[in-house]
Amino acid sequence: MDQSKEVTVFWYTEMDGTGQKNSVDYSDDKMAVVLSVDSEDVYLVDMVGKITSPQVYNTSVMVTAREEPQYLVEL
Repeated sequence: MDQSKEVTVFWYTEMDGTGQKNSVDYSDDKMAVVLSVDSEDVYLVDMVGKITSPQVYNTSVMVTAREEPQYLVEL
């Protein structure tokens, strides 16, 4: 395992009062998340392996949380 990379895992799950997950259409109901980063060189990987390069602004990255986990990797 490469120790030089820091990985943050995040996702968003909406629950009702009983702890049961609500049916959420994530294409319309998006949850913006602001994550702090220590590097300007970061990329985002989703569960199917799609890689994107979010924009770093003032040590922060804004991304959209979804029901499936995503991985923010800092080099």
